[in-house]
Amino acid sequence: MVTLWSAKPTCAGSIPAHASIINNHYDMNKYLPVIVFVVAFVGFIYYMSSVNQAKPPSYFEAQQSNSVKKNSLDEMGKICDNLSSSNNKSDIDDNIGREICSEVSSMSKYINDRPLSIGDQLCEVSKVSGNYAEGGFTSMVSCDYVGGPGIAWLGTKIDGKWLSVAKSQDTWDCATLKKYDFPKGFAPCYNWETEKENDY
Repeated sequence: MVTLWSAKPTCAGSIPAHASIINNHYDMNKYLPVIVFVVAFVGFIYYMSSVNQAKPPSYFEAQQSNSVKKNSLDEMGKICDNLSSSNNKSDIDDNIGREICSEVSSMSKYINDRPLSIGDQLCEVSKVSGNYAEGGFTSMVSCDYVGGPGIAWLGTKIDGKWLSVAKSQDTWDCATLKKYDFPKGFAPCYNWETEKENDY
């Protein structure tokens, strides 16, 4: 006769093998939160490293010309003598533009001045009428490209000195033009009280 299964006798007070396995299973539950934390932490580190590797180029990097990209960072910081003035030349006399820019912002260089370097904050005058002027601030992002995040400004001559009285990346507020007596039609604006354009 073939015996399919037989239970071996156990010593008094001892724990059967299957009961020991069950107890070990319950002991693992104590370490489960630690295991989950470690796995999650390793996954987070891996995710962050992959995100950093796939990070898109910054605006500064994207706007650089191919010739500038080939240069080292040290070369990029050198003076850019080949800036094309045709891209930024306005009808404003350079002496007037230089005077206005030097007074409305001590932090910026006049856009037509030499020498200029990558990273310079530049000032441009686009319109002058008597004691009123309009222009913008921008940055030099490569030797042959002036652009980057910019902001427009309005300036007026007060007590013989040019002052920037408003800065914006949107439509001018008519209240500002009215406050400083800008000529009608000098710059487009919006009146937030009357909800009309050029109403001041």
